[in-house]
Amino acid sequence: MRASEAIRRFQDAAKIAFLATVDGQWPRVRPMSPVTVEGNVIYMAAHAGSAKMRQMTQNPNVEVCYMDPDHRHLRLRGRFAMVNDQEIKRRMWQDYPLMQRYWKTADDPQYALFCVTVTEAYLMESMSLDYARLEV
Repeated sequence: MRASEAIRRFQDAAKIAFLATVDGQWPRVRPMSPVTVEGNVIYMAAHAGSAKMRQMTQNPNVEVCYMDPDHRHLRLRGRFAMVNDQEIKRRMWQDYPLMQRYWKTADDPQYALFCVTVTEAYLMESMSLDYARLEV
């Protein structure tokens, strides 16, 4: 299985992903609702002034983890990048109604859209104790 297939499968099944960043010497993990997935790129949104945005700006290496209802999980290492294209930000804001609860318009300066480009992917099937590395 290719990483892009696994990402789509887990995004559809799990809906929630966990985003890990680094804050100095400490990892920070929080649940996120990814906006969409395009191939090996995961789009997410956050408040522009949030701790996670500061952490990713300082260290763009992140990990995203999904777990489905059958306890299979997918770990994705990647690189953070801001999405500054207003047309993309507007499209994502319109297509994902949950974002409209946080930001009244796509032009809200606190609305930060970012993406994680996956560079490594690891899948653990249910009841397995080993990760299989997926082709990215």
